[in-house]
Amino acid sequence: MKTGTITSEMILTDELFEELFEISDEVERARQYNELRALAKAAGLTKEFERLYAAFSKKYRESQRDGKAGSFQRQQQNVTQFGLPGFPELVCGMWMCDEFGVRAMSPQGELVACLHPIVPTKRLINIQTGREKMEIAFNKDGVWKYQIFDKSTILSSQKIVGAMADFGILATSENSKHLVRYFCDIESMNLYTIPIQKSTSKMGWLDNYETFIPYTCDDYVFDSDADFSPLFDSISTHGKEDIQMRVLRDVRKRGRFEPIIAVAASLASVLVQPCGCLPFILHLYGEAGKGKTVATMLAASVWGNPNENGYIADPRSTITAFESQLDFLNNLPFICDDTAKVKQALVLNKKFDFSDFIYMLCGSSGKMRSNVRLGINRKRTWMNCSITNGERPMTSETSNGGELLRVIEVETDEGNLFRDNATIKETADAIRMNYGYVGRAFIDAVREMGVAEIKTIHGQYVDMIVAADPTGNKEGKQIQSMALIFTAEHILAEHVMKDSVVLDCGRCYDLIRSNAQMADSVRAYDFICNEIRMNAANFGENAKICWGYEKDGFWMINPNAFSEIATKGNFDKKMFMKWAVAKGVSKVDADGRIDKKVNTATIKGRFVFIQKPETGEFTDVTEGIPFTE
Repeated sequence: MKTGTITSEMILTDELFEELFEISDEVERARQYNELRALAKAAGLTKEFERLYAAFSKKYRESQRDGKAGSFQRQQQNVTQFGLPGFPELVCGMWMCDEFGVRAMSPQGELVACLHPIVPTKRLINIQTGREKMEIAFNKDGVWKYQIFDKSTILSSQKIVGAMADFGILATSENSKHLVRYFCDIESMNLYTIPIQKSTSKMGWLDNYETFIPYTCDDYVFDSDADFSPLFDSISTHGKEDIQMRVLRDVRKRGRFEPIIAVAASLASVLVQPCGCLPFILHLYGEAGKGKTVATMLAASVWGNPNENGYIADPRSTITAFESQLDFLNNLPFICDDTAKVKQALVLNKKFDFSDFIYMLCGSSGKMRSNVRLGINRKRTWMNCSITNGERPMTSETSNGGELLRVIEVETDEGNLFRDNATIKETADAIRMNYGYVGRAFIDAVREMGVAEIKTIHGQYVDMIVAADPTGNKEGKQIQSMALIFTAEHILAEHVMKDSVVLDCGRCYDLIRSNAQMADSVRAYDFICNEIRMNAANFGENAKICWGYEKDGFWMINPNAFSEIATKGNFDKKMFMKWAVAKGVSKVDADGRIDKKVNTATIKGRFVFIQKPETGEFTDVTEGIPFTE
């Protein structure tokens, strides 16, 4: 537009304003507006000019929103000439977009944004975070490729180079500013042409349990970080369905308990959230070389690739890495081989111990963390089951009740889990090449049955376990977790495998911990008694290292020694003493101090009084009778 040739008679014409709004570059349009306004002012037509400009601005916005023909028809504007199959050409304003790349002319010369075709093809809005990403298509070496980037990346000249160059896009520090401007222009001029799609960065249930990512995801796109792409790709089907079904059917027919319950727990993971239960851990432990790793691989193979660098987590990862993987899996099971390696990794990080690993897996959410903007990062969340294995139990006598109720521990029986070593190798080879079909079939069955029916079946198994425990001795949360495993096995047998294999109900019942096992104070008392018996030589006047004395059926323990016992036994001494005094197995000073003052001819000082068990009133807890179907 040459403003020098415009007269006062032309300043208010429709043609002038239409030509003004056909300038796609907003900076250039603003410059032309200022010059026209100056001409209108000189002609005494400022108010009339501004009213018409406002009217045409509204008309322009409406035409862009509705995509309707009018004075700003799209066919009159510059459009891309990439020839991307199945995708419309986009309005590109001043940019020339063809097989040679993206460029534009300016008073300073040619602006090169990219030396090969590149164009935004989708706007992705994450349903968990609300954040927007962009799918970018680019053609290099004659092949169209697609990659998803954060909007904050492609609209920043500092970030765009590192992010795109790694995927082969020719983004450099020289052209990054032009490429950013090109993406911004293309999006703003095609807001109602570039399709919008919902995206997710997590696996599992959506839409009130109607959709399960990644199996029923026609309306969703996976947009998580590139670091999770291998894990996402591992959750897939591969090989032949009939081979995987045959392998699992053979394992079930042999009746070995450990691999059957591992697979059932893996499938139960997707039932945790629909049934309103809490995350839990199934831990296989026993001698090495019996097939625990292959049983764990079998549990992973129902969902995806059980090979190394596939579905199974690296046990040497950090707590933060575990949290990220749990957040990604969401409802799918977290599976980790060899907890001994987890312990070794945690020893190197003195901020964490193994109890932190247990609480993290079953905590359903990660820690809140701040970011460089002094804000709070999105909190990681999950609702699933975790499956682990090792040569030792995951818990010990020093574990507190919170750890115990979160873990179902299965000790392997004598003999090989898969008949012999040849069968172990045969099973491992088969599931490495044929996987993912069982999980997909299981999800189809769950969706067909509906959440209401699943909850009913789960409730029936809860009632069955409770009925077998008339004294109410079994811990409630573990009953819920075991009932989930029974429910998953029920669906697997009836709707997927269509066989008559059932879990050993009596053995499953025995795996549920009792309330007495959960009682921290009872376990602390047992630990104190055992520790004193092991160090009996440290009691008495002749002890070289004196922990205390025995008198009138009580151990009188030096407070410092008692603190060391409490630390070693992982219990809170104040909480224990409150319980001990209430149970009559300890006595305290008149002022309530846990160490009681003693002043005799031979003993002086303060001591913690603990009653010896042979004079106490403790009785064995009688277990309920295991149930049978």
